[in-house]
Amino acid sequence: MSYHFPGQLENSINAMWLSYGKSEQEIKAYHKLFPTDRRFKDSQEDDKQSFINHARLQIRIELEEIGIWILFGKNNNGSLFDRQHFKNKMQEDAYRTSIFNQLKALPEEYWIRVSDQKRNLSEFQNPTALHQFCKKDDPKRYFIIGRNYQINDPEMSEAMLPQTTLSEFKRLYPIYSMMRAPVLT
Repeated sequence: MSYHFPGQLENSINAMWLSYGKSEQEIKAYHKLFPTDRRFKDSQEDDKQSFINHARLQIRIELEEIGIWILFGKNNNGSLFDRQHFKNKMQEDAYRTSIFNQLKALPEEYWIRVSDQKRNLSEFQNPTALHQFCKKDDPKRYFIIGRNYQINDPEMSEAMLPQTTLSEFKRLYPIYSMMRAPVLT
C-alpha cells in the first residue's frame, strides 16, 4: 500500500500505530524551554518537543506482528527529558529495585531493546544487571520495553484486540509513569 504525504514522494506504508503519552498542555510546557527553536520547519518530527519525541505507550500494527510497547523515540536525541529522568533515577538503589521488580513481574514474553540490542526481561538476575544494560542507551536509537504478538494470535483477533491492548497498557502504565519525566509546571 502506498500513500502520498504532503510535500513528499510516494511512501510505502508498512505499519500503523496508536500512542498514549503526554498531553498537549504537557508538551507545550516543554516548548517553553526552547523559545528560539524554529519548530515545524520541515515536519513535526523536526520539533524536538513534539509528541513523537517523548516517551509513550504504543501499539504498532505491522503486516505480521503487533507490538505493545513503552517507547522512547529516536529523532532529535529522542525523548531527551524522559531518557535523562530515567538515567538519573536509575542511580538510586530504591528506584532501580522498584523498576526491576515491576519489569520482572511482566509475562515472560516481554523484552527490552536498548541501542539495537534486545534481551528478554527474564534474563536479568538483579537490578544492577538491568542498570548496566540500560547504560548502553543511545538517544539516536529506540529504547523499547514491550512484547510482540503474531498477527494471527487469538489475542489479536478483531474481538480481542481492544481488550488485549488495554490489559497490556494497564501492565505497562505504572512502569511508563516511573520512566517518563515529571510534568513541568
